[in-house]
Amino acid sequence: MTEVLLPTTELDAVNDLLDAIGEAPVSSLDDLALDAASALNTLRRTSREVQADGWHWNTSIRKLVANSKGEFVLPFNVIRVDTVGRSQRIDVINRGGKLFDRRPFKNTTIFSETELDVELVEMLPFEQLPEVARQYIYIRAARIFQEKEVGSPSLSRFDRSDELMARANLDSDECATSDRTMLDQYAPALSRRPIGWRGFR
Repeated sequence: MTEVLLPTTELDAVNDLLDAIGEAPVSSLDDLALDAASALNTLRRTSREVQADGWHWNTSIRKLVANSKGEFVLPFNVIRVDTVGRSQRIDVINRGGKLFDRRPFKNTTIFSETELDVELVEMLPFEQLPEVARQYIYIRAARIFQEKEVGSPSLSRFDRSDELMARANLDSDECATSDRTMLDQYAPALSRRPIGWRGFR
């Protein structure tokens, strides 16, 4: 019978981190021993760090509608927000899970506008990431984890060359799926496009 290959799960990734330091795998992510808990924390911390850059797969253009108080409440997992399109002149930031109006003499979470077009960067669970992102995150996390636990980069199963290769694959996938070029990837200031463009970031 043909084996079906599935995307990397968070459990798979944690077990790869444990294998990198010679520890036995775990069967679940519940009630973890010290090494496994440390591996999971390293994986999730690395995932947050990578996702904070903002990628095609965790960035979206949305229309926000103000509540009855004139506030724009953001999804709980938003890590960056910016106005776009017809709302671009309004300077906003995320403050306490709500849009904060930074325009001169405003400085408030209460808006006169009832709708705003925004670009959101969101923190996603590991299993919602594309496989190429999962690979980069767990390889980077494994390198960090094993260097911390083993105490010597030379004894690591994963090294910086593995991490650089995984990052190159992630960058290549980003360009392919967002219709951007490598120039856009490394020169964001040149890559601004009108709202509605598929690769808008």
